[in-house]
Amino acid sequence: MILACLFMVVCLSACSASPDDGANHDSTERTAAADSLAQADADARGAEEGVGAENGFPAQSAGEEQQEEAPEAVSLSVKEQLTVGDEPRDGWVIAFETLNVRRFCYAQATVVGSFAAGQQITVTGPEVYGFYPVTGTDAQTGQQIEGYCSADYISLMGYTEDAVQLDVALYKQTDGRWGDLYLGESTHTMAEIGCTTTCFAMCESYLTGTEILPDQMASQLIYSGEGNLYWPEDYYQYYGTDYLVKIYQKLHQGIPVLIGSRRTSGSQHWVLVTGFDPGDKEIDSASDLSAADFVINDPGSGRTSLDQFFRDLPRYIKIAYYIGQ
Repeated sequence: MILACLFMVVCLSACSASPDDGANHDSTERTAAADSLAQADADARGAEEGVGAENGFPAQSAGEEQQEEAPEAVSLSVKEQLTVGDEPRDGWVIAFETLNVRRFCYAQATVVGSFAAGQQITVTGPEVYGFYPVTGTDAQTGQQIEGYCSADYISLMGYTEDAVQLDVALYKQTDGRWGDLYLGESTHTMAEIGCTTTCFAMCESYLTGTEILPDQMASQLIYSGEGNLYWPEDYYQYYGTDYLVKIYQKLHQGIPVLIGSRRTSGSQHWVLVTGFDPGDKEIDSASDLSAADFVINDPGSGRTSLDQFFRDLPRYIKIAYYIGQ
C-alpha cells in the first residue's frame, strides 16, 4: 500500500490559497497533488520589517586475540526518530460527523468504511502525506476495518496544560552573513523575502541536530525566477481553520511548525512556532487554545508569540510541517 502513496507534484504557483471551511471532512481530505500544487510561496514578498539582532548561535583491547569494542550507541536526531517508524497507538476521531476510511493514503482513494466522531481507533504507523494508517470498528457495520484517514481529523493525545519549548536556534533573515544573498536566480535577497527560507533553516537545524544556516538552506531549496520558493516534498501544507489544534499536536510530537499570514495590505510573512505555554490556563478542549499560548521564532522581527504575529498580519494563509520521506 505504501508504494501507492509515494508520489509528489512540484508546486508551481504563488501562495494565494484560502483556508478550508472545515464543514465537510471530505472537502478537507485533499489529495497529495492538490496540496503540493498549493503553490510555491513568495518567500514573503513585500518583505516584512526585517529588523532584529544577529543570531548567536576505537581502540582495541590488548592481548594475543584482539577484540573490537562494542560500538557506542548512536543518538538519533529528531528527524531520524520521526522516520524510523511508529508503534501502534491510540487515536481519537475529531471530525464533526463521520470520518471516511480510504483504501490508500490520498483523498480520491476508495472509501472502505467510516468512523464516528469521538470514536477511539488505532493508528498503526507514521503519517504519510497527511494520512494515518488506521484500524478500528466501522461505524455502520460494526466490523473491523483498516485503511487510511486524514490526519487532520485524528488526535493522538488528550489535551494537557504541559508547556512545550523546542530548543530551536533563532536565525534572522537580515543577518549580515546571508542577508544580501540573492535567492535562486532572482534579484531579491534573503533580507527582503527570505523569511520562509530562514524558517526552514531553523526547522531543519532542529530536526537534524546539525547547524544548517539560511544560506546553506537556500542552496538546498528550489526557487522560481522571481524568488518564489517551491515547497519541499517532505513538508505537508495544511489550510484548515483549526490550525491551532494541529500546531498543538505537532509541538507535542517534537515538530516545529511553519505558519504564514498576510497583512491587510496583502504582504505576507512566515514564522516558526516552537513552543506552547498556556500559563495557568486550563486546556480541556480545542476551544481553550489561543494564539497567545504559542511561542514563535520570527526571522524578521522581535515578535515572540503567535498573537503578536497575528496582530500585525491578521490574514492566516496556512501551516506546514515535516512529515518524513
